[in-house]
Amino acid sequence: MPIFDIILLCVILAFIFFGFFFGLIHTVGSFIGTFIGLAISLWGIEPIYDKVGFIFGGEDGIGRIVVFILVFLIISRLVGVVFWALDKFWNFFSFIPFTSFLNRLLGGAFGFLEGLMIVGVVVYFADGYLPEGTIKTALEASWMASYVISTCTLLLAFLPESIRSLLPFEL
Repeated sequence: MPIFDIILLCVILAFIFFGFFFGLIHTVGSFIGTFIGLAISLWGIEPIYDKVGFIFGGEDGIGRIVVFILVFLIISRLVGVVFWALDKFWNFFSFIPFTSFLNRLLGGAFGFLEGLMIVGVVVYFADGYLPEGTIKTALEASWMASYVISTCTLLLAFLPESIRSLLPFEL
């Protein structure tokens, strides 16, 4: 298995672990934050890159990818904080049998979905902006990257058409 596929797999496994660790409510909030962060980072990449792109010294492709990832992560984590507070309220009901276990198990499932979406969007975006070379060649040769992108396409099909029409890209 190529190292690039191992890295992608480890990132997705980390999302599953953190989903199990944090529980359903926090992970659903993080999942919603993923979509909000995706929308804001895709729509805002050009104006933000125009303001801070000079930091990257003319490397448009790499600079855009770094700005995209940073904006995406900041926005999605801010939304996640709101749901973290809701999760603390949910812990009030943890005296009911199996609620804690169910919360963690479903959190792991949503962590898997969130990991697929985040990795898929980053891989898709990186494939569009990376210059030709070793990393892009590894990305194009990766079976894991193609699996993640096709799974993201399938997951996006479950979104209502009104939300899908707002996305500035099509997988």
